[in-house]
Amino acid sequence: MTTSELFPQARFGLNGDLLFPRRGDPPKAINGYIRDKGDEYVFHPIVKNCKHRNSIWTKVCGGMVQKHTCNHFNIPICFLDCSNCPERVE
Repeated sequence: MTTSELFPQARFGLNGDLLFPRRGDPPKAINGYIRDKGDEYVFHPIVKNCKHRNSIWTKVCGGMVQKHTCNHFNIPICFLDCSNCPERVE
């Protein structure tokens, strides 16, 4: 099963970090990411890089949606699929 999650007003770092504006309450936990220990508005991806994973960001009303596909198997994936995959290559 694949999931897509709306990330309102997030900026995206080159390493996959999610950076949220520092106004209002910080975002709640985000699937596949861990909150930065020094900045509660920054999230780092949990899953290690894979040369087969392709992540696409699509702008939608109210934010951005991230979708992942595996170029090795040519299927849509979620972070859990990728973290348990025996074909993952960094």
